[in-house]
Amino acid sequence: MKITIQTNNNRVQSRRNGAFTLIEMIGVLAIIAILAALLVPKVFNAISEARVSNTSVSIDSMKTAVTDHYGKYGGLNVSNTSPLTVTTTYPGFDTVLLGEGLIDKLLSVKIGTNAVVQLATGTAANNSTGYNLGGGVLTTNQSYTAEVVLQGVALQDAYDLKNQIDGVPVTSGTLTNLTGRVEFAGTGNPTTVYVYLTGR
Repeated sequence: MKITIQTNNNRVQSRRNGAFTLIEMIGVLAIIAILAALLVPKVFNAISEARVSNTSVSIDSMKTAVTDHYGKYGGLNVSNTSPLTVTTTYPGFDTVLLGEGLIDKLLSVKIGTNAVVQLATGTAANNSTGYNLGGGVLTTNQSYTAEVVLQGVALQDAYDLKNQIDGVPVTSGTLTNLTGRVEFAGTGNPTTVYVYLTGR
């Protein structure tokens, strides 16, 4: 009888030694919470950077296609030797490029609410002066400009896209008339972003 009681006591003692105490559990949870607090922002930054990089690659593909289009037809406002009816803008220029077999799919980006490739008369962009590509503002004798218009872009994504395409870190301040291929409609959040592809 004494042996059985002693064995039961040993089993109870063994179970107590193998279990976590409340303080140990709280300590483990605190460590997990600290690690999560350190890692979650980095994960979100990586996701944001990937979205902007994807957009930049898509825009570069459109730039190549527009350049090929010009080389093939000798003008931006011509498709299959027929002139395009461009008054002020010709939105959906990527449908023309798709029909010509210069791209595999229409423009699709991961930032903003809407994206369109458009052909515009003159210097285009969101302001009357047009794009400043580093050698001065494009002159008004430029007949057509092909550009990408991204609407509903979060301001931080717009800054990151400008930095990636033009190598110009922008965090705040005046966003119009900046040097480079990327122009902003203003400092509102979200904003509209204009990206120069080519002009002739």
